[in-house]
Amino acid sequence: MKTITQIADEIGVSGQALRNRMRKLLMVPAYIGGAFYFDEEKEKALKDSYKVDSKRYSRGLSEKSHRERMIDILAEQSKTLKAELIEKNKQIENLHRHIDELTAKLGGTVTVKQTQTHKDTTLPRADNK
Repeated sequence: MKTITQIADEIGVSGQALRNRMRKLLMVPAYIGGAFYFDEEKEKALKDSYKVDSKRYSRGLSEKSHRERMIDILAEQSKTLKAELIEKNKQIENLHRHIDELTAKLGGTVTVKQTQTHKDTTLPRADNK
């Protein structure tokens, strides 16, 4: 005889899912020493009910692997986005340097205010001569 938890673990579903299936099949386990037990005949009937619906039979394992795949995908996307952000920040820094160089060559004035997140550059107005 096995408990609900033991059978659920063997099938790969939660104990609650197995209890729901028991109610649907109108199965009543034996209550012995504070736990519910199934004899071999009822255990086989429960397992067979999951085999008929193979998606549910492997559902617990599939959900876990699906979650793990999603975590891996999101982690990879995060790495890619971080690398792109670093590259964009370098490009912005280079553009600011280039603007500073061009402004200096034109003889204008440039005011640069630098912070960790961005640079504000003030260039002379076009109507100044």
